[in-house]
Amino acid sequence: SKFNVCEFDGLDNPLSVDRNAQLFAGDGVVYVPAQENDPSCTGDLCNVKKICESLLDGPENESAMDKLVRVAAAQNGGGCVTVDWESQISLLKSLAATAGGTRSWLFQTCNEFG
Repeated sequence: SKFNVCEFDGLDNPLSVDRNAQLFAGDGVVYVPAQENDPSCTGDLCNVKKICESLLDGPENESAMDKLVRVAAAQNGGGCVTVDWESQISLLKSLAATAGGTRSWLFQTCNEFG
């Protein structure tokens, strides 16, 4: 696929599964560090400003989709991206603490904002 989604469980195109496509569209196309944005970072695509600049730069005839593909490829170092709704749900159901605090952040956000 254009976005280099990893094949798994015999699926050549995991995005053909509706839930996987929804997960990818809502949370996986490109990473935007909105909450932990660091304007002083020095790496490529390491903050919102640099991501926006990269999306706005590029060849004049580059489509919006191709801009996203380019940024996603740079963020993922050329590696494939796993998109699996069932694994995501299993992770969020797990009582074990996970790196990054995703589970607790979602709990807080849902309780605070509905």
